[in-house]
Amino acid sequence: MFTFLKKLFGKSLLALPEKKTNPPEPWRADFRGPETGKFLPVQDLRYTASYLDGYLELRLLAPNLFAWTEAPDLPCADFSLDADIFFQNPVKTAQGTQGTACSAGFIFRMSDQSSFMYILVSDSGFVRLDSVFNGEPHPVVAWTECPWLDGRQDINLTLVVRGSRCTLLANGRFALEADNDTVERGLLAFAAQTYNDAKESLFILKALIVETRPLEVEVDFVRFARIVPADMDQRRRLIDTFMGMQEWVSALVQIRKVEEQEGLSARDLFLRAECLLRENMMEEAETALKACLAKEPGFDQAHEEYFNVLYLRGKYLELRETLEADSMRAGKSPRLQNLLGHARFNLGDWRGAAGSYTAAARLEPSMPIYELNAARAWEKTGEKSDAAGAWLAASVGFFGQGSFEDAEECLQHLRYLKYEPAALASLEGRIAYARGNMAEAETIFAKLVKKGNADAPSAYLYGLLLGAKGNRTEAIAAFRSAASLDEKTPVYQFRLAEALYLSGQDCTQALSLALDRNPGDGWTKNLAGLVAMEMKEYDRAAGHFFHAAQLLPGEADIAVNLADCLSRMGKLPEALSALAGFDTVPAANNTRGNILARAGKLEDAAVEYAKACSLSGAQSSNPELSAEYQTNLGACYIELERWFDAAEALRKSLELKGNDLRTLTLVGDVWSQTGEAPRAELSWKTALQLADAQKGADGDKAAILSRLADFYFSRGKYRQAEEIAGILEPLDKNKAALVLQAIHRATSSELHCGSCGRSWTAPLPVPAVPKSSLHGEPGDASPSGSCPLCGKVFCVRCRKDFLVDGRFTCPDCSLNLNLNDDAVRWVVWDGLRKA
Repeated sequence: MFTFLKKLFGKSLLALPEKKTNPPEPWRADFRGPETGKFLPVQDLRYTASYLDGYLELRLLAPNLFAWTEAPDLPCADFSLDADIFFQNPVKTAQGTQGTACSAGFIFRMSDQSSFMYILVSDSGFVRLDSVFNGEPHPVVAWTECPWLDGRQDINLTLVVRGSRCTLLANGRFALEADNDTVERGLLAFAAQTYNDAKESLFILKALIVETRPLEVEVDFVRFARIVPADMDQRRRLIDTFMGMQEWVSALVQIRKVEEQEGLSARDLFLRAECLLRENMMEEAETALKACLAKEPGFDQAHEEYFNVLYLRGKYLELRETLEADSMRAGKSPRLQNLLGHARFNLGDWRGAAGSYTAAARLEPSMPIYELNAARAWEKTGEKSDAAGAWLAASVGFFGQGSFEDAEECLQHLRYLKYEPAALASLEGRIAYARGNMAEAETIFAKLVKKGNADAPSAYLYGLLLGAKGNRTEAIAAFRSAASLDEKTPVYQFRLAEALYLSGQDCTQALSLALDRNPGDGWTKNLAGLVAMEMKEYDRAAGHFFHAAQLLPGEADIAVNLADCLSRMGKLPEALSALAGFDTVPAANNTRGNILARAGKLEDAAVEYAKACSLSGAQSSNPELSAEYQTNLGACYIELERWFDAAEALRKSLELKGNDLRTLTLVGDVWSQTGEAPRAELSWKTALQLADAQKGADGDKAAILSRLADFYFSRGKYRQAEEIAGILEPLDKNKAALVLQAIHRATSSELHCGSCGRSWTAPLPVPAVPKSSLHGEPGDASPSGSCPLCGKVFCVRCRKDFLVDGRFTCPDCSLNLNLNDDAVRWVVWDGLRKA
């Protein structure tokens, strides 16, 4: 809360006036204006101070702001004040300091902007006292609860400051007291502060009385600090605050005052012992603990602390005897078993110590220090095997806690004891991996795998390293090994299933085992959803994604998968709803664009794709994803026929990722539409080369070949189009057939016999065939000619029996057939040539 104190408002404080003779009576504020109210009016972009309706208003307009208005004519050293503060509609979120949104109070003894003290009361019923000296803040009393204030908007504060002593009453009840001599004299100011949950807060100072006459201040101090009894519950809250601040002496002072007023409870005596321990007053702490246990014999914490004091004071024999006599309590507590181990160790009972330490470790496995103690005790007995087991357990425990130096120290002892090299190597590799030394870890794991000595954790981590390098085949083998070595750990099965899925292999069995081992894991559910999606079982996939989203509500990837699945099911509103709350996640915006594009809302889709591109560019964490978003934006612009915008988006995609099959295909589409035929052809041919190099890209290859075939056909390059159709035929027979039919129609004309329907094909354009070149007798299958009136063509077979004067005639028009039609003449010539 103090970072803002060094960056306040840039205004200079008025110089402190010379010390004046004390006024004959206390000063009562008259808030009709600055002349009588003494506090300065302020107009700032972040806060204002003004007089209104006989009150002083301090309005804070931003969160995380500490602001004030000082009274230059009110310098004081010792003083008492009584103030009525009103919180105007404070923003509250929850009980306790975590719910504090704002606070108000007073700065006092302000010598300059960097040295002062201040006291605050919060909207959630907490008070605190702080000092700032040369810009360095220091909490004197941290937030301390005053339950009677919670929910109150009207707060009355009575503050008495005499010498280094400060006493605060809130709504007439003792709130806190402290001793601090940071500053001795300075101005008074009305202050307020907002925190994260408040954007604008209004604080009203309704009344203020300031007393600076020494005798009257002394009277107030004696009355409020000594005569008026303080609520003991509040003193105990103050004790808890000081202990939380590790202000042991201040806590002891409050404990003594509780003792003077009503005597100490068992808990009070325990807290006194805790403070005395921290102040290294062992004998007094022991006395306090004995008194505590006399009051409450069943106080377990006090028993444990009493045994701890015996150990700290070196009373090993008494410690051992007492713990052994209280075997029921000692047998349940890992801490007491550890202390019993210390007692026995220091008395030379190494084996007994090892047993106690081992018992402590068994009771609390998460504390590897117990295993370390046991290992040292076993070494003293000469039992190397037991010592090695304890050192290994301690090393594994420290590794799990991230205490790598302690883990390596344990490894040194294991090497000295010549422990199994494979187990040591496994731990060394795991420590290297945890520290980020990936090359070293991979080298160690590779040797273990090669020799067949890898345990499950080593194989698993080795698989992660191989997968990160793109070596999925060996990664799958490593995960499979880990899963077979340790069938109970679900993450091994999950990683195996994930690796199989990413490599396009069947992951059903591994995924089923992972779900059985850990049905409540969100990422396993997410993977199950992806597998179901691939099988087009969208209902089952959506169920997995819903469960995963409930388990991991803040994970954008899962929300994206759920939205994609719902959109494929046609549930577009539900799909968009699944992405709510992820407006600043590029993947979510991209998926939102996909959903809108499927719904035909291309303009809205383009906006979402553009957001994804902008956010991804700002975060720049994954260039390949950024490129994909740019490609999607380009594809959307193509659908909207915004060719130049599409070209720009696709250009950025290629800059981010390099040549990409889909992007190059779309680039070819743009060049084709903008009249850049050579560029379009080059883009598609480059994309075709990439498709040939990629396995499983037959669909993309067919789309590119179709584009090229249409491209060549539209430009009259029928031979090239026919060649492309031949390549396309195994991938898409229908499209290839359509291309060949179009080529046929464009390069030939069909003739049909008007009687029997026999057909002939002539090339287009028809080659010139002079009539003089027609020599020979045409066969029955040859055209006999065409009618000059109706244009029909008839074959020789159909008209040879109806010759008139030796000539073929039209059965409908009775006119002689002739060979004036170029196509008919070419077909007759071609038939004669072939015959």
